[in-house]
Amino acid sequence: MIQTDWFPESEHGGMYEMIGDDYVIDGDNQTTTGSLMASGVDTGVDIQVRAGGPAIGFQNTVAQMYTDMDITLAYADTDSVAFFWDDAPVIQVVTPLDKNPQMIMWDPEVYPNIHTIADLGNTDITVSVFGGGTWTQLFIAEGVLSEDQVDPSYDGSPARFIAEGNIAQQGYASAEPWDYKHKYTEFGKDVRLQLVHDAGFEIYKSALAVRADEIDEMAPCLEKLVPIVQQAQIDFMADPGRTNAMIIEVVETIASFWTYDEGIAAYSVQSQSDLGLVSNGPNGALGDFIDERTNTALDQMRAAGMDIPADLSASDMSTNRFIDYSIGLPGGAETAVQLAGVCPATVVIQTDWFPESEHGGMYEMIGDDYVIDGDNQTTTGSLMASGVDTGVDIQVRAGGPAIGFQNTVAQMYTDMDITLAYADTDSVAFFWDDAPVIQVVTPLDKNPQMIMWDPEVYPNIHTIADLGNTDITVSVFGGGTWTQLFIAEGVLSEDQVDPSYDGSPARFIAEGNIAQQGYASAEPWDYKHKYTEFGKDVRLQLVHDAGFEIYKSALAVRADEIDEMAPCLEKLVPIVQQAQIDFMADPGRTNAMIIEVVETIASFWTYDEGIAAYSVQSQSDLGLVSNGPNGALGDFIDERTNTALDQMRAAGMDIPADLSASDMSTNRFIDYSIGLPGGAESDGESAVKAAFIYVGPPG
Repeated sequence: MIQTDWFPESEHGGMYEMIGDDYVIDGDNQTTTGSLMASGVDTGVDIQVRAGGPAIGFQNTVAQMYTDMDITLAYADTDSVAFFWDDAPVIQVVTPLDKNPQMIMWDPEVYPNIHTIADLGNTDITVSVFGGGTWTQLFIAEGVLSEDQVDPSYDGSPARFIAEGNIAQQGYASAEPWDYKHKYTEFGKDVRLQLVHDAGFEIYKSALAVRADEIDEMAPCLEKLVPIVQQAQIDFMADPGRTNAMIIEVVETIASFWTYDEGIAAYSVQSQSDLGLVSNGPNGALGDFIDERTNTALDQMRAAGMDIPADLSASDMSTNRFIDYSIGLPGGAETAVQLAGVCPATVVIQTDWFPESEHGGMYEMIGDDYVIDGDNQTTTGSLMASGVDTGVDIQVRAGGPAIGFQNTVAQMYTDMDITLAYADTDSVAFFWDDAPVIQVVTPLDKNPQMIMWDPEVYPNIHTIADLGNTDITVSVFGGGTWTQLFIAEGVLSEDQVDPSYDGSPARFIAEGNIAQQGYASAEPWDYKHKYTEFGKDVRLQLVHDAGFEIYKSALAVRADEIDEMAPCLEKLVPIVQQAQIDFMADPGRTNAMIIEVVETIASFWTYDEGIAAYSVQSQSDLGLVSNGPNGALGDFIDERTNTALDQMRAAGMDIPADLSASDMSTNRFIDYSIGLPGGAESDGESAVKAAFIYVGPPG
């Protein structure tokens, strides 16, 4: 059961698109019920679409979800979700509309020099609006409009706008412009308008939401249903005839003051397309949410003095967990590779150690014209995108000893020439107050750090938790986040953890009966092939798989520069994603470059073809480089980061109490069409033919 927010109209087209030809209209209750169809395939359950507005006594649809527990999903605007959060929390799961259709319009013949809502605010022109609207109060608070010019007495009638002629008026961009040109013949001409969205308040309007405490129970249903909703909206926009005819029939059956005909229905669809009301998000998919956008709207509401929870954030009230990023309108996100003019002339990337194959995606972007500076431990060349010159250069810098073992997050504020730097989740949190950075893409999905042991000595030890149930010494570098956390959580005991490890293999080999930290993409090869006095396989478990799932070596930018850098990052981040994929597919050239750079640096660090090849293979085999659950390489999952932050706080670590994933990482620039082969894919017809696990209200 889907609760909409008004009478049936083409803005609800995606909902009615899912109703089969066996539909039944109940005019008294203003509902339409039929088989739930997915692009013509019967899903095995029914769908009921309910009218809102007068049909539910003008009750807000969020509140209505808690009045009528039969509702499965309801339309829920960003601002409404925030206002009702304490008493009626809901979570948005898909947004058929990317832009809010609400607007202000005026007569361009009377006001030829007014082009925006801000232009209206610089005059004394009356703006007629419904009382109590969030965006009108916000625009007054922000000084976009003045309180004196806003008249909250609008009741929906066209009479005043037509009679006076010199006022502005709120409305829907997908409806009123048609009405005032074709229906209200006494006006009979075009209006000029600006969307509230384009004027600076970018809520998600009429998104579909579920009750917050039911989302996990409903997950098996939503995993199948949300992609069907996405595709239904696309199907409707491509061929709206059948569904618009149904909507008109439903309105006629309801027989209220609301009227609808083919003319306005066709105009609505066209304007939804032309104005981008229905459009792909920046990730190339239809229906997903961008956290920064929601958080900005919440911040605007708080700054305007609106009563919403102080700690409410986008990650609480919306989720992309169920979005299928392969579903988007034609002509979606494409990677444009020319970076000249939008990115720095040289994009500087600061890594966290000597060159190694774990950094392969970074070196993959360096062209064949590269120059190695052994003294400064940098490699510079043309920035290439899958063999295409982007018009700018790239410089990849070694970390570790090359920067005095400075943390790369802190290094970004020491050296302002750095464009992006490696930044681990825990490091971002520790440095947040003094050196805030935002992760924008993660070439590694899993942290390569691990603990290893000799399986011949300990054949029954298979996990780090198994180690914790013994008195086996675990040799680690001092001060590591994950070692302290595992001690605090009781995974390891403080008595068995020895923080005196200095990187030498001597003790592990000589004693033979200790466990030791390392990198799963390096040490296992070294201990089998390089350290011949050991010369055998180790057994290991990743720190990630033991329960601390940070993002390791993600690329980050300084927090206060992200908006300024956005035009660059929109193009650069997809290039980084593809470079990582290109490297994993064919690492030979780049591994040879990495080995050459290490040899030129000529430090204690050595690297050869054997360990380089092992590193690439282990990155693949262990899922260190892998797609996230959304099927793309490089994106961040808020729940994962927030869990890691909660673990750190519970372990007594000094990180900001209110820091959350939406502050410190973003998927704003991720291209969700870029992923390793064999990533998350829609299961096609089999997905929709399977009966939904959740088929009705709880209870």
